[in-house]
Amino acid sequence: AAKEALGSARSAKRNASVLTALCASGAPATPMLRQLRLRDLAALSQTSPALRAFGLGPSGRLLVPTFAYRQRWLEHVDLGSVEAMYADDVGIVTVTQNLAFATCIQECQSLQRLYCSHNPKLVVAMCAPALGKLRALTVLDISHNRLAVDDHRNFEREQPLRPLVDALPPALRVIDLSYNLLRDEHVFLLVEGFEARCTDGQPPALQQLLLRSNYLGNGSGFALGSLMKGPAGASLSRLDL
Repeated sequence: AAKEALGSARSAKRNASVLTALCASGAPATPMLRQLRLRDLAALSQTSPALRAFGLGPSGRLLVPTFAYRQRWLEHVDLGSVEAMYADDVGIVTVTQNLAFATCIQECQSLQRLYCSHNPKLVVAMCAPALGKLRALTVLDISHNRLAVDDHRNFEREQPLRPLVDALPPALRVIDLSYNLLRDEHVFLLVEGFEARCTDGQPPALQQLLLRSNYLGNGSGFALGSLMKGPAGASLSRLDL
């Protein structure tokens, strides 16, 4: 622990000298903070009054463009500054934890990339409304989440996925739905959603669609063939089954 703390302190000192000069030049904060870990950002904010002001958002919390999701850190982070969030295997299990996560991403109005795989207890009905508010989101990884199944009780039941499909942001370019127990009816629903966006006048944004290791049959092949032939799939360059 002492070695780790020493390494963090040295890293913060190096970063501080660079950022102090940039801060004095009047450069914007966010591009320079993207590569820093949260603990380094916290350490920098204590280095000097100038760096503290430089690294804080309008809310008075830390600007964290790249955020590794931890519920205990939420009160310290300016969520409006988050552009990329890593929430893979973070123990979103209970209804309370699902609600906290949904509330968090709803406040991340600048979010462009969300990685949220290996959370098999993710509740679609809670997260979908929050996703629908992320107009800047272009990359969404929700693989390995057993999305088609709700097993929060003592028995498994189907988890409706229409709320998720309806909430997918129009700017989405990459979506990974691999390992989610999806079936043909889910793919029909997904294709229907992408096609509806083109009907609404939205230009086709989808470039990569990953559906590896689901329970897909001939029906999925037919639906995806239709997607690739139509305007909704005009920009699609990668289809992974």
